[in-house]
Amino acid sequence: MDPETSTPAEPRPAAPVLRLSSPADPAALHRQVAALARSAGTLVIDLDGFAGEGFAAVELLARLALTARRHGGRVRLRGVPDELGALLAALGLADALGVSPPDPGTSHGR
Repeated sequence: MDPETSTPAEPRPAAPVLRLSSPADPAALHRQVAALARSAGTLVIDLDGFAGEGFAAVELLARLALTARRHGGRVRLRGVPDELGALLAALGLADALGVSPPDPGTSHGR
């Protein structure tokens, strides 16, 4: 309840989810991220079906996060493969890219 008006607070809409798959089309992804960041602010990038590895995947995700920021939004990553998550953490990018910790009983961030 809003204490000033005594009415229930509006529920916050869920962040839109952008599911990455391989191979990725970077130009199309940047357009989608820009549009979602402008309209929703925060968006979730789901990496469950993404087979990108190494520094190329890190670069793509960092650039998508920058695109979101340029358009007033931010990203959170979920379903991050263990190896990619370890690389993001080693590079100091896990927090900046909003890597969600794994749910109990799963090996990937959600």
